[in-house]
Amino acid sequence: MPGTVTEIQPGLWRIRLPFNFELNHINVHLLRLEKGYLLVDCGIGTEACFAALESALAALGVEWTEIKVVVLTHCHPDHVGLAPRVLELSRARALMHAVEIRHLHSVADWADHPEAMDGKLIEWGVPEDRIHEITKAFVNVRRSFQRLEKVEALGGGEVLYTGIGPLETVWTPGHSPGHLCLYASRDQLLLSGDHVLPSITPNIAWMPEADSLADYLRALDQVSTLKVKTVLPSHGDPFTDLAGRTRETVAHHESRCGQILRVVAEEGHTPHEIAGHLWRNTLSPFQQRFALFEVMAHMVYLERRGQVVHELLGGVGHWSCVQHGTFPSAGAYQMRRMVP
Repeated sequence: MPGTVTEIQPGLWRIRLPFNFELNHINVHLLRLEKGYLLVDCGIGTEACFAALESALAALGVEWTEIKVVVLTHCHPDHVGLAPRVLELSRARALMHAVEIRHLHSVADWADHPEAMDGKLIEWGVPEDRIHEITKAFVNVRRSFQRLEKVEALGGGEVLYTGIGPLETVWTPGHSPGHLCLYASRDQLLLSGDHVLPSITPNIAWMPEADSLADYLRALDQVSTLKVKTVLPSHGDPFTDLAGRTRETVAHHESRCGQILRVVAEEGHTPHEIAGHLWRNTLSPFQQRFALFEVMAHMVYLERRGQVVHELLGGVGHWSCVQHGTFPSAGAYQMRRMVP
């Protein structure tokens, strides 16, 4: 139930908050410090989410001013939407990866100029009427990205001392460029944010001048080697087999690459056409934007590994396969994961 508190172990609680999208909840985590508490993520910026967080803290007997540190795993609205309000009430230190701070500020700037993203949608072959629908669907989401002026930059590898022992920050780019996990080595716990989830795979989105999928796969390799007994994700319930879940997640992206290569070879050539074939044109405008960004992250990955090429024709990108003949079936593509 949203707003409920679960004690994971002494000194560590999960607070489940309402999230008004398909996932319907987000888990934030509260850890005891020597003096006060550390909060990992804040929830989305709605009154319902704020009320749920406030009631959960009250149930634990925690005052706002007892929160001394807020760690933000990444800048997506369900994780940082309430941050300005929480930080104002608590006067806590706010910590976020330096790359993610820059990303948040660039997205906040973009929110005031959506026409820049419209240009990318045109390049990806999206019809003008559909661009209008996608832009309209994201009006409220864009407003959720707010600059955080008083936030301290992390680089990964910092250690925070908590009631459950040292908590190490682990930089895990991919889902977002400055995403952080938090690793409690003493009890072998991983607060995974959105990096690894128990039953779904996080959206890996196209980023300018980046190979998001390659970054993500390398970060999966990194966390899969940690000694972890329990993973505490931002969505869903705790799970235990981190190495198995990372293998399943890699297999998902292998399958997606295979699907895309077959579609490019046989049916579609623009990202819009590719997404339409993969999801059979069943997506809402809101979900279609996520699909397009994920398709483009895979296209960049495949292009940088010599599998596909593209050219601009009339301002629209058209993609083709480099190899000829037989193309892999979905799931048969083997990722060359560590190629930079």
